[in-house]
Amino acid sequence: MPIQQFYSIVNLRVQNDYSQPVFSLLTIGSAHRVLTNQINTSLEEHVANHFTGKTLQNETVLSLVQDGVVTLLQKWPGMKSKLCVLFNHTLPPELRKLTWHLFLSNTKARMEYLFSLSGNLVQSSNDMEISLKCESLLSSQPIFKTLSESKYAAKAMSKVLSYYQKIQPSNSCLSDINYLLLIPLVQVSITNTSQSTTLSMLSTLLVEEYLTLMKLWPCRLRVQANQEVKKEVVKVLN
Repeated sequence: MPIQQFYSIVNLRVQNDYSQPVFSLLTIGSAHRVLTNQINTSLEEHVANHFTGKTLQNETVLSLVQDGVVTLLQKWPGMKSKLCVLFNHTLPPELRKLTWHLFLSNTKARMEYLFSLSGNLVQSSNDMEISLKCESLLSSQPIFKTLSESKYAAKAMSKVLSYYQKIQPSNSCLSDINYLLLIPLVQVSITNTSQSTTLSMLSTLLVEEYLTLMKLWPCRLRVQANQEVKKEVVKVLN
């Protein structure tokens, strides 16, 4: 047998001897990758289902709380004053919107405003000045950015404060506190508003709530300085 042919046969046998183990290793590696991918996919689905379930649970609890608040107030409207404890706590936007409105609802104030509105008697003599200050205030702080970009926020604030000054016996100038206390109400009111909400509807709601809030000031709210009011406003908006 020629030496060249001998080496060719040996080489072929060596290749055959090693090719099967190598092929087996490659197959095992492929199976490992498939198994790993399946495990990862399963874990991802499990984690996703876990957090989705938590989210649904939270939404269910929130819905039950909202329904409970409404039911209690319908049965015992005198309990409305108890909702004041929710003013300085972090709440989901929808629950905060509901509880604040229930606490500050004031049919008398709303009807008086609508009557004055029909007679075009809702603007103070300082209406333009109030409007400019509302725009300036909302653009002065980064935390008010959402409000400054809203097409209704500054206009609604201006309408509320102009009317508020108009009905004051002394028609005195508005303080910074008057402006600052309105901001959280505006923030809550414009959250998740529908496209059908008009400036008039928003202003009427805010007048009702703001006048009620100012009647409670300062007996319920114990902030004495403008700087402290700013801190409270920032806390609410956060």
